[in-house]
Amino acid sequence: MQQAVSAGERRVGRAVERLKVRYVEEATLRSFVNINSAADLEAACALLKPLDGLDGAAD
Repeated sequence: MQQAVSAGERRVGRAVERLKVRYVEEATLRSFVNINSAADLEAACALLKPLDGLDGAAD
């Protein structure tokens, strides 16, 4: 992006063409959660509940 701006390019599409893209499987995307409200936060915490204690840390 910086190179495009420095070169005087102002079109976002042109700068985006230079980005390296990494494609991921759909299952990987499920590890990302959008949190915009208290209800979203509760839902995200519920997803993490089964993982509690898996890191070996004492409660």
